[in-house]
Amino acid sequence: MTDEATLVPCDDLPDGFPNIGAGWFTPEALELLKSLKGRKAADLSDDEIMMLALTAAQAALAKYVHPGYREAEETLDTILSVLDHDTVVQAEMRKLHLMRLQRLLKEPQNRKLGFFRQALSRITTSRRLKCK
Repeated sequence: MTDEATLVPCDDLPDGFPNIGAGWFTPEALELLKSLKGRKAADLSDDEIMMLALTAAQAALAKYVHPGYREAEETLDTILSVLDHDTVVQAEMRKLHLMRLQRLLKEPQNRKLGFFRQALSRITTSRRLKCK
């Protein structure tokens, strides 16, 4: 991985993936990037992937609103390439499914183990149907 701030470690970056530039990231985001340096994207948690995507998109916006820089098309392309990155989309879908299941399980009438299996079955079935 280079010293430039990027969405995921370089082993998973497609050719031409935009470098936003470390100067546009918050100190907290740079700290996160440094802590994840050298790790493969497959070893990152969904939370880490989502935070990397969010901070990269925010950095692209920070770069755009800076006086003198007004490349709207480049900014949108950068944000799109970050948020539409396969790794990010997969992490987002896993988090959304998990959050839905957690919401369902918090309902008093659904706390039984039988409901857990049923809810999990619905989630996996709906994912299979949408993929076809």
